[in-house]
Amino acid sequence: MLGSHLMWLVKSWQSAAYHELGRSTEADAAVDESISLNPTHVFNELYKALSLLRLGRGAEAGEHIGMVRRLGWDLASAERIWRRVLPNSPKLEADIRNIHTLYAETESGA
Repeated sequence: MLGSHLMWLVKSWQSAAYHELGRSTEADAAVDESISLNPTHVFNELYKALSLLRLGRGAEAGEHIGMVRRLGWDLASAERIWRRVLPNSPKLEADIRNIHTLYAETESGA
C-alpha cells in the first residue's frame, strides 16, 4: 500500500487504533503522518487536537480546533462526526467532553 493515494486513511485508522489502546504518543505520530498526506481532513484535525490534549499540550490542541473551524465545522458537526465514526468507543463520551471544552476555549478565535 506504500505510495497509495489512500495511505492517509491507513494512518488515520492506525491513529484511531492507538488512541483506543491508550498509546497517545503513537496515535499522535500516526495522525501527523495522515495530516501530512491529507491536510484538510476534519477528522484528522480533531484526532490531532485530542491527541495533543492527552499529551498535555492543550494550547497546541486549540490550533487544530481552529483549523477544524476554518474548514467549516461547528461544534455540532464535530460531535456528530466523532459519534458516527467511533460509536462503540469506551472513550467516546470523554472525547466528546474534550471536544466541547476545546471549542469553548477557542470560541473567541473562531
